[in-house]
Amino acid sequence: MGGGESVFSTAWSASSDLLAAASQDGHVFVWDVRRTSSPLARLPASSVGPRAAQLPACRSVKFTTAGPLDLLVFSEHTSNVHVVDARTFTQQQVIDVARDCNKAGSGVAGLAFADKGRTLVVALEERLAQYEIDSLTRRTFTVGAWR
Repeated sequence: MGGGESVFSTAWSASSDLLAAASQDGHVFVWDVRRTSSPLARLPASSVGPRAAQLPACRSVKFTTAGPLDLLVFSEHTSNVHVVDARTFTQQQVIDVARDCNKAGSGVAGLAFADKGRTLVVALEERLAQYEIDSLTRRTFTVGAWR
């Protein structure tokens, strides 16, 4: 990471080979701890607008810890949650959790996987949202969009 930005959250993969860090600068950096000269992946948060000067800060980051899925999730300080394919870090789905829960403007307070990685639980300021992960297609939710 560069620029001396603060890190809000870190997470280890289940294999302990990958370390992810959610940064104030609007990125999640993923390192393979066996090769630390440069990040394996640099995942940006969603842009604030078409001419956004700054990305929203990334607040929480988690890897799945068990089960057949290999995902990384991270939240922005807004209501967006990114679900990333942790095999390649090239595909992700962005879920606007507050919109799904009719709680516009509500920030994400935390993330967790439940049921051996089959359920994503997102804590908003006022409630919990649960998303079942479609394990047949591996990375599909009923809401959000892949990008």
